[in-house]
Amino acid sequence: MSTSPPSLPHESTQQLPNPVLILIDTDSLLQVLIAEETRLLRFVKRTYRIQPAITEAVEVETRGKLRVRARFQKDLDKILSEESLVVLDTRTLPAYVTTDAHAVYNSMQAVGFDYARNGLDYGEAYTYAAAIVLKAPVISNDLNAVKTARKKALQLPISIARTFDLVALCHQGGYLQERDCDAIRQVLFREREFLPAAFQHSSFAKGLDHFYLRFVDCSTAITGASDPITELDVRIVLSRSP
Repeated sequence: MSTSPPSLPHESTQQLPNPVLILIDTDSLLQVLIAEETRLLRFVKRTYRIQPAITEAVEVETRGKLRVRARFQKDLDKILSEESLVVLDTRTLPAYVTTDAHAVYNSMQAVGFDYARNGLDYGEAYTYAAAIVLKAPVISNDLNAVKTARKKALQLPISIARTFDLVALCHQGGYLQERDCDAIRQVLFREREFLPAAFQHSSFAKGLDHFYLRFVDCSTAITGASDPITELDVRIVLSRSP
């Protein structure tokens, strides 16, 4: 006997101006570095005029990983130096906020401290905090952070996407071919990194039909699953910059 899936909230689609920033958590930043695909960040910045960013906590956490020091230090330094990725602090924040940058920074720190005190890991706590204060989406694969935040009745960011939402956006936007996306999937699989369920045992092309994109390019045909699969499937529609 077949059973119906549990009811899901209606699809939430953000049809607003592109966000100024996308906050990237430690786990997702590491996946970009492991796959040697920092061009994903460049594409988002160049095509949609959205600045990929990390908190100071994520930079500390990322640099603290031994494998990063050994394998990816130069790549991380390069994308920071060329500003494909920026660290949000009192020096950089004035470019992205219209109010007092020091006040915004202090709010981010206060919320981050509170989230860490309530059980979120260091990087997730300050990433969520920055995203909430700045009203920006997050790229993070850590569902434990979501569960902890809900358990403690903490506010979640407006959207929590996965690394593969970034990969799928670059494919939908015509920047990556299917073979490029599958190569990323294979690298992450070999490295025992998190993969969405749709891609754990399927190629990118086959898995895409079962993957709901949380970022989409409004100028091209939308790919992937047509209906939300989980309550985190909040879709942000992006416009290309002239």
